[in-house]
Amino acid sequence: MRNLLLFLLLYSFSLPAEVNRSLRRSDIAPQLKSAAPVLQQAIALIYQTGVGQQQKADIEELRRQGKIKLRPLRKGHYGESGEGCVIKNKHYFYEGLFVLLKQDLKAPELASSLVHEVNHYQMIRQAIAGQNETMTIAYLEVNAYAKQYEFIQALENLKLADSANLFGEDGPRALDIMRSAFFAMTFSDPSAYERTLKKLVAFGYPARELKRRLLVRSAQDCKGEVK
Repeated sequence: MRNLLLFLLLYSFSLPAEVNRSLRRSDIAPQLKSAAPVLQQAIALIYQTGVGQQQKADIEELRRQGKIKLRPLRKGHYGESGEGCVIKNKHYFYEGLFVLLKQDLKAPELASSLVHEVNHYQMIRQAIAGQNETMTIAYLEVNAYAKQYEFIQALENLKLADSANLFGEDGPRALDIMRSAFFAMTFSDPSAYERTLKKLVAFGYPARELKRRLLVRSAQDCKGEVK
């Protein structure tokens, strides 16, 4: 892995209009919760699927580092993740990856949100390793929603979840985005990809943010005062 740090903040489901490329870690830390039984149940669900087996090594790494946390997220937010530089006390600070998940989700909802975020993590690592340095935020999100849909379908096939009962009032729109993303990625369909992007914007993702390419910073850039 080259000495590059990725500076990125990603959200599952709707994004706030004011989203930028940093997160004030000092505002989050007091609200973090350690692993709860529902998170353990969610991870157990993940590992019963093929998708989960593909992610198991990364999930276990994040668990060992204490990087998967529950917190009270705002309405419409089910997970957040980031990697690299964050802003802390008005200085750049290298945080490394973190995953935040909404604390009041049911186990299947929490599981699918974690699958979404870990998919981001896996793709971020590819970018840092120089395997794919041209990814846009849109591509990351479409890929993660496709993986989330694949996972939920696997749970349904195992009779461990019912997609019709996930994510409350957001469920139908969220599942439609996932299904559209899965079709776009599975069949490499440009028109389906563009339709998925339009659905993401309608759901709350800023179009400008989706067009942004991953920003990779050097270690030197991740030091000093914020300018």
